[in-house]
Amino acid sequence: MVNSIRIDRDVPTKMRDGVTLRADIYRPDDSEKHPAIVVRTPYNKLMSGANDFLSPIHAAFAGYAMVIQDIRGRFASEGSWLTGGSEGPDGYDTIENVAAEKWCDGNVGMSGGSYLGRNQWQAAIENPPHLKAIAPDIIGSGPLGESRLAGPIDFESGISWFVAMAVDVLARMKQQGKDVTKSQEMLDRARFNLAEVYNYLPVKDVPHFKYEGLEGAFRRITDTLPADIKTEADLWWPYSKVKVPCFYGTGWYDLATWGVFANFTNMREKAGSKVSREGQYIICGPWVHGSRLPAYTGGLHFGPAAAAVSTFTNERRIAFYDKYLRGIESNRPNPPIRYFVMGLNRWQNADTWPLRETQWQRFFLHSEGHAQSAAGVG
Repeated sequence: MVNSIRIDRDVPTKMRDGVTLRADIYRPDDSEKHPAIVVRTPYNKLMSGANDFLSPIHAAFAGYAMVIQDIRGRFASEGSWLTGGSEGPDGYDTIENVAAEKWCDGNVGMSGGSYLGRNQWQAAIENPPHLKAIAPDIIGSGPLGESRLAGPIDFESGISWFVAMAVDVLARMKQQGKDVTKSQEMLDRARFNLAEVYNYLPVKDVPHFKYEGLEGAFRRITDTLPADIKTEADLWWPYSKVKVPCFYGTGWYDLATWGVFANFTNMREKAGSKVSREGQYIICGPWVHGSRLPAYTGGLHFGPAAAAVSTFTNERRIAFYDKYLRGIESNRPNPPIRYFVMGLNRWQNADTWPLRETQWQRFFLHSEGHAQSAAGVG
């Protein structure tokens, strides 16, 4: 039983090319060896511990070392940041270095949502020997976002996401002695008046992102696909390369709900090992895209049972790691699928998706020939 924990700040880990990444480590304050859970974040490790899917404090008191690392080029870590650029190799190196630490027993899992979930897929594809399980929450079925996978560019989220990310980009440039006065001015204009950016025409001439450090915004809002997407198969994670069990978390109001369920079903069929195919779990509540999971969404309240704490998300996640990192079956076993039924406002369990009782309904679009506008007859 763990009675006290310790937190070590800015612990360095060197990557294969010599770049140093830094992490905060929450772990039992003893001399024993423990399994580890790695979180790799672009959003500042100081803030990424506030997560209702799994709290680092809860994990540490459950006997795990939780390693929350700033990825390459972000906040406390060295190097240059490029979205998704080196997350596979850096994830591999981080996992193997953590496994070799004197406080780790060699069993490593991963956790985190959205970009942090993407980092898990990229690391798992590399198959680091000591990686035993991942928990990629609220992230879709491939390197593109859900809306982009369907065709359209999500202009609003692309711009607002980049604007938030650019704060650290400019801060690092300033530390390097660069004059970012004009870039900072334009970034602040975008941050505090996004409508000014959204409504500017033509989009290619938006002045806010013409300055050093801000050019990356156009990669988020152009029609150019990443260079490594050449075929339809490249739109999906290469599931057959992933050999570890997965526990997914998402919400009915999330940006990636469809993709998370697609990951679940595809991994059950195509994963690269028997333990992975059989070790697929998912929890879906009435939640939005984020790491805080309350009982309400906007003005809708789904009752006290809807909150993460009420369905024991931390305990369920720990039971998952206990099974695959420690070989221990919990007294709170996870059903393959746990989902919240809105309207009934209660949780239910299932073992297949789509649900066995699903009633399929086919809908047809039609019009009298004039469906071209809101005033039409479509």
